[in-house]
Amino acid sequence: MSDEPTMKVAAPMSDLRYRFTIDLDLSLPADFVWERVSTMEGVNAELMPWLRMTVPPAVRERSLMEGPVGEPMFSSWLLLGGFVPIDRHTFCLEAIEEGCFQEQSSSWLHAVWRHERRVLGAEAGCRVVDTLGFRPRLPFVGRIVLWIVRRVFEHRHRRLARWAQTRRANVL
Repeated sequence: MSDEPTMKVAAPMSDLRYRFTIDLDLSLPADFVWERVSTMEGVNAELMPWLRMTVPPAVRERSLMEGPVGEPMFSSWLLLGGFVPIDRHTFCLEAIEEGCFQEQSSSWLHAVWRHERRVLGAEAGCRVVDTLGFRPRLPFVGRIVLWIVRRVFEHRHRRLARWAQTRRANVL
């Protein structure tokens, strides 16, 4: 792997009881993958058909690199199946640089939601690494929510891998 992006950490992930890391190797260049995964369009492509986040039109097609850091970027409905509201999420980037972002947000379900995504160059392409941590507002639901969030990110990685398969011939 090449040099890993470094940035300041807002609040240590270790402060959150519920956390995990999941990674995915792709045979595409890191910058090409970053261009996709650093947009809300890319996020929603990974989430569907299970979930979708609403996004204001002004943010919809922009890169997260253009967003404000350290203040809420927007509020979003998290929609089950793309239609049924199940949570209200306030999206806030704590840090972002080429190849890496750190989100620390909150929602009706989560008092604290932290998501760090890194797209790291590798010999055969790149590695996408997601590290998640959260503190639910209702502590007794933590293990259930952890199980669900893991499944959602497994699904996101499968969707991202399928997207990469369709792009590989055009990029390499």
